[in-house]
Amino acid sequence: MNKKQQRALQQIIVSRDIEETRIAVMEAGRLAELTMEQNKPMAAVGNIYRGRVKKVLPAMQAAFIDIGEEQEAFLYIDEALPPGWKVQNRGAAKPNIRTLVQVGEEKIVQISKEAIGSKSPRLTSEISLPGRMLVYLPFAGLISLSRKIVDVDKRERLRTWATDSLAEGEGIIVRTMAEEASVEQLQTELNFLRTKWKAAYQETGKKKTPSLLLSADDAVSRILLDRSEDQMLEIVVDDAELYHELRGQAKAIYPAMFTKIQFYQGKTSVLDAYGVDKEIEKALYRQVWLKSGGFLVIDQTEAMTVIDVNTGKFTGKSGQQLEDTVTATNVEAAQEIARQLRLRDIGGIIIIDFIDMKQAKNQQIVQEALQRELDKDVTNSYVMGFTQLGLLEMTRKKVRNNLASVLTKPCITCSGKGRILTEQEVAGRFIREAKALIRGQDAEAIVAAFHPHVYEYVQAEGRREQLAKDWDVLVQFISRETMHPSEYQILHVGKKADSKRFS
Repeated sequence: MNKKQQRALQQIIVSRDIEETRIAVMEAGRLAELTMEQNKPMAAVGNIYRGRVKKVLPAMQAAFIDIGEEQEAFLYIDEALPPGWKVQNRGAAKPNIRTLVQVGEEKIVQISKEAIGSKSPRLTSEISLPGRMLVYLPFAGLISLSRKIVDVDKRERLRTWATDSLAEGEGIIVRTMAEEASVEQLQTELNFLRTKWKAAYQETGKKKTPSLLLSADDAVSRILLDRSEDQMLEIVVDDAELYHELRGQAKAIYPAMFTKIQFYQGKTSVLDAYGVDKEIEKALYRQVWLKSGGFLVIDQTEAMTVIDVNTGKFTGKSGQQLEDTVTATNVEAAQEIARQLRLRDIGGIIIIDFIDMKQAKNQQIVQEALQRELDKDVTNSYVMGFTQLGLLEMTRKKVRNNLASVLTKPCITCSGKGRILTEQEVAGRFIREAKALIRGQDAEAIVAAFHPHVYEYVQAEGRREQLAKDWDVLVQFISRETMHPSEYQILHVGKKADSKRFS
């Protein structure tokens, strides 16, 4: 059973406004995936450009290419190698990138990974155009079949068709959905993809360099490409123009999906009607509660994501019964973690700290539960297993910005730290500075302002009176709601008479 067959039946909720289109994938009434796409042109994964090489860095085995976007894009040696080089030269040292790319050269490239944070978009010179059953490779000169097509006769039939249908230099990847397709269906899609590429390629001479040759399929169109009919319950769209556009695409390339596309005309927003907005809000929380009473804590950093599983409200008895309860909670946590990785689109290195289990067989049970849920995800992941410290290590391919970075930005108050100084620390910093100022100016009075929380602290337990006694000056504190909790302001150090204006 392949990934697509294992997935639950899905509802696709599509909402378009003036700024963006949001595509929510619902499984069993819960949000499983969320894609947001700006309605203005951008450097998206799959876009094909004719770019100009700006810099070649032999030490990094990489080049930077101007593709006409805000950032120059990054081409690494692995993505610059000629088609089939790795197969023909297995184990050989890679050539110097200078032999493949020269400054000033024009090069056709495709975005394989979006710009993430300060990192530039990543490019590949292996151009591909995805369809439902095929991926067309105009320059690859190879035929590749999905490993999930295991029937020998079917593989031979598909390979024979591909060999007979491709022109010299063309390549193709036959996807799992092609397994039961007729020759006529396969040929229709190949002709469609080939024509699409040739039309774009023929325009290259009419455009300046750098320029966009071909935009990737938008996120809504990919719904039809990546899902089978028996996987879909319905597609609900709230924009009339998009609704008709989507039905037109379905009628042309996937008639079985045509009747499943519905137009939403409710009084509330479609995202609110299907509970998507509430699910999005929850997906921004650091803490995620489990039905058992346990909870997850998800911390995302630049280098990795760390997920901690906590017992929370659940209680268990000692011995084997406790071990069984812990294992059951960890299995539930593993299922929810896989869902959160999809929903938040978390990629890179992921470390999971499950509740401690004494028996190795229970660790295996939890790992298998996690893997089953990850198999429902279209984004590739790899589970390495438990370390000697009892932490589970895994990776998930990072293709685009995660949900948190799309919907939020660093706090302008705390600069993204997410923590503030304690009242005691703020008071201590004030005391040290004030003490030095009083000594240096032979002052009679000092006036300072604090956030209300800090104000309560410095006023409590006779602290202000004690400072006045120790410093032998008038000490006056003011509470200000507008102040940051980690800051204070010394408003006056000097004559007592001048301090009265702050009363």
